[in-house]
Amino acid sequence: MDSEKPLSHQPPAGSSVKVEPREWTLQPEHRQYCNAAFKLGTWHLIAKEIDKALKWYERAANAGHAGAQYNLGLLYLKGEDVPWDGFKGMAWISKAANAGDVKAQALLQRLRRGPRVGARRALGA
Repeated sequence: MDSEKPLSHQPPAGSSVKVEPREWTLQPEHRQYCNAAFKLGTWHLIAKEIDKALKWYERAANAGHAGAQYNLGLLYLKGEDVPWDGFKGMAWISKAANAGDVKAQALLQRLRRGPRVGARRALGA
């Protein structure tokens, strides 16, 4: 059954069909795979492989993983390893907060206090 193998894009064994590698997406109902993608993103971030981290975080975040959404938001808001993008950063932080991520909710509260707090201070930078 296809829903049991959401990440597979290979033809059945013994098939003569040739399949070109392609990008895949995760669906929220495959939560265990979302968690795996999040963990791979974290692993690549720790290893300073930022492009790979972004790829895995985006897959998990687009499937609704709040932790991946929060981490993507921080990466874009801090702009240390990726080009700074306040719009993307706030969008991901907001999605994470709406999904119930406590850290994202707290960060939004700090950022909404206004310019007197400052974004860098709110981010802990």
